[in-house]
Amino acid sequence: RAKGEYIARMDSDDISLPERFQKQLNLMEQENLDICGGHFLSINSLGESISLNLTPRGHELCTLSLVSKVPFAHPSVMIKKSFLKNNDLKYGQSINQKAEDLDLWIRIHQKGGKFSNVNELIFKYRIIENSLSKLNNIKIKQETKIIIKNFLKKNKTYVKNILNKKFNNLNTEE
Repeated sequence: RAKGEYIARMDSDDISLPERFQKQLNLMEQENLDICGGHFLSINSLGESISLNLTPRGHELCTLSLVSKVPFAHPSVMIKKSFLKNNDLKYGQSINQKAEDLDLWIRIHQKGGKFSNVNELIFKYRIIENSLSKLNNIKIKQETKIIIKNFLKKNKTYVKNILNKKFNNLNTEE
């Protein structure tokens, strides 16, 4: 139903920092990205800081991240609507109903989508004890393990080639 060129995800209890969308748009246009997130601060239900989370920068490091976890905080992503529409990609199109964000990122990658993250703090992600991800944690872990195993199986050579590269100026997450 989105009318714009981009879809920006966010949960109702999370907080986007003032220039989040502009920073993501700038990076998406500069690097011709299909999906973009950024560094985020985890906060508790009172809005108090829990941890700073650094995300991988660049398509190759995001691809490496897919071998072990998601390269984005789900509610921080901005996605090019035309990429989803042109590739008929939606949430919940596969048997993976609990790890649907990772499932979608993998399917975007398989269709040639280009990933990266803004190299700045753009978002505050609220962690609450009764969230769906906490309540469905066991099923999410089961699905994630299967999704990642299949991704690595299909992309082993590409992942090996990335690992053989030398990267400069990596952040701690990378």
